[in-house]
Amino acid sequence: MRAVSVGSALAMVVALGGCVGAPKVESHGQWLAEATRTYAGETAPRVIAAAEAVLRHADPGDVTFDYRLGGFRAERKFLVYAVLAAAEGEDRWTFNASQSGRAVRASVFLTERARVHGTGGARQVNANRQQVGTFRLFYARIDYLLGLRPDWVTCREAPGKLGLPPDAAGTQGLCGLTLQGRDAPPPSLIPKMPKGAAEAAVAAAEPARDDGED
Repeated sequence: MRAVSVGSALAMVVALGGCVGAPKVESHGQWLAEATRTYAGETAPRVIAAAEAVLRHADPGDVTFDYRLGGFRAERKFLVYAVLAAAEGEDRWTFNASQSGRAVRASVFLTERARVHGTGGARQVNANRQQVGTFRLFYARIDYLLGLRPDWVTCREAPGKLGLPPDAAGTQGLCGLTLQGRDAPPPSLIPKMPKGAAEAAVAAAEPARDDGED
């Protein structure tokens, strides 16, 4: 867990909640557009590996993974402190990728839980970090690791390259003050699966067909 010192309570709010006015997901339709993707010609194991690599890159050594069929849950602990105040908490990512024929359907969800301690006592803060910028950057980096785009989008480049307001990018889920890897070079691309293994992954996801008569 990384501890970060900030100069004021206002800076702590920014570190925890992100930029005021950052675009957020506000409807199910918008969530489908921003937090889900369909990867044609891909396999679920490669997409899951790319998503894991993106999160490990964001904060090396501080992200733990709980794996499950079709994805994972990841947790990252953090500590932020300022004059007369401190906050500790976790970012929790849920990522799912399901094989649908020769395509993969992926979805992501991010929440934050923090305990804020100050002169007035302690209080619990729970927040859904459904920020458009975080989701766009997350998938842009997955695309790079899968070889679907030529450039790794950095935190500084995200507003211009991903169509976000320059003063309210809302990418704190991957670029926040408590993340050690926000300025790190990109990780290695995810290797292609051997043809036989890729075909097996697709076949395993297809429902069994009954060619007989009832």
